[in-house]
Amino acid sequence: MKLTVLSNEVEVVENTASGWDTGSCGQFTEEDLKVRIKKGINKQVKNLTILHEMQHAADFLLSLGLSEKQVQQIALFWFSFIRENPDFIKDIQDDT
Repeated sequence: MKLTVLSNEVEVVENTASGWDTGSCGQFTEEDLKVRIKKGINKQVKNLTILHEMQHAADFLLSLGLSEKQVQQIALFWFSFIRENPDFIKDIQDDT
């Protein structure tokens, strides 16, 4: 998955990096602007985790100062919206 604003694609990692919370499925690192997610998580958790970590990236890049609870709520909002409106992404990608 390409993330143009960030340094590269989402990186899937075998083991969690140092500094990750025990129950965490993903991480955004400010040093290299990368999103990493744990290998082996199910599709729904993977997608929600990517949205969550992207929200951390937006928070950092835009200096928003969001709390972890706000990041989680915004990610869950977008996850639910996209799931319930699957044509939305297709409409954005359609350049006609």
